[in-house]
Amino acid sequence: MNPKATLLLALPVVVLAAALVAWGCGGSYVTPPVETNTQSLGTLTGRITRPGRVTKDDVQQVIDHELGTKGVMQEPLVRNITLTPAAGGTSIDIDMNRTECPMIAMEMVCTPEQLPGVAADATQKVASILFEYKDVSRVQINLYSDLQTSVNMTGSMNMDQPLVVKTVITRAAAVKMDWSAYSEDTAAKMASDYWVNPAIPANSSASPSAGGASTGTSTGGGMQGMPGM
Repeated sequence: MNPKATLLLALPVVVLAAALVAWGCGGSYVTPPVETNTQSLGTLTGRITRPGRVTKDDVQQVIDHELGTKGVMQEPLVRNITLTPAAGGTSIDIDMNRTECPMIAMEMVCTPEQLPGVAADATQKVASILFEYKDVSRVQINLYSDLQTSVNMTGSMNMDQPLVVKTVITRAAAVKMDWSAYSEDTAAKMASDYWVNPAIPANSSASPSAGGASTGTSTGGGMQGMPGM
């Protein structure tokens, strides 16, 4: 056979093979990278939809990307992740320690007044992405922390720390939410259920008129002074 004819016959096979490789070796799906927080804010409308059912590894990946892996004193940030089949999809419960405290005058200062803001930041960054999984029906984030003011904390974390802020977001609330507006000041109004430990001093910036939390109350039906778990 003419060498030129052989080359022309082989060319479509080579192109087809290259296309299959580029497509993912015959159709395998490559999970899209976790988006950064700035890309994930706003509403869920028009967002990418993440494939399949959410897994514990998916949740951990989102937390690691958005908040890091270490909390205060370099302890693991995540205590526990629980996925529970529920009506309408999967309910996710995340137990976490507080993130690193801010630096003030070259010292790391941790105060209980910061905790509602820590919880709001975690909820905004993590929950806004988890609801991109269509089967996620509910996200609850439980924040645990000491309630004392500490400067340059050292040593090991006390794992008997109390629950300080509980936030619940349902899908019904998530699909209507403008995540860029979610903050410490608006959490009580925007969350489906929100509770702040009454031992945390009220933050003057989170006033009721701004939708801020009332300490010791739950907006979603929990008993006063107790988190409706």
